[in-house]
Amino acid sequence: EMKRVLKNTGSIYLHCDSTASHYLKIIMDTIFGEDNFRSEVIWHYVGGGWSKGYWSKKHDTILFYTKGKHWTFNVDDVRVPYDEKTIERSKTVLAGKIRPINPKGRLPDDVFEIPVLRQNSNERLGYPTQKPLELLERIISASSNEISVNFRIISLSEIENFLVLKKGFSDRNNRYSHSTFTLL
Repeated sequence: EMKRVLKNTGSIYLHCDSTASHYLKIIMDTIFGEDNFRSEVIWHYVGGGWSKGYWSKKHDTILFYTKGKHWTFNVDDVRVPYDEKTIERSKTVLAGKIRPINPKGRLPDDVFEIPVLRQNSNERLGYPTQKPLELLERIISASSNEISVNFRIISLSEIENFLVLKKGFSDRNNRYSHSTFTLL
């Protein structure tokens, strides 16, 4: 159903943990096609317990698919600040030229360093699977345009909270075009 209502230029993000990501990728490849798989985003976070018997589980996977060959990806809206070393290196002269850096930041990679919500966070709304607004904002900013909010509410609690807190409106009637689904 999601593929049917998704615009031809739309995208979908599916959040899952390490116990399900390999199964869900096969299902998504079947539904959207292997050629429409764009990225496996790693949401890395710290906090909670640490294991002495195996690698501590400190990331989740977000599968990024598109419906077709053309989609919205606003790279300038999700650029990441440069680290201090890169800024300093950009001031050096190489072969008679200064290497300029983009004032908006560096191109993003597929690892998001975003902390989980703390129990006492002001964002916390009381349900255990709530994601940080920073994570939602990065995904929505990358794959939707400012002139129209381009997704249908699937995870009503999280996406509507994003809309109300960050964009100032609600979409309970699904009036907007369906170009980005975010399943978190």
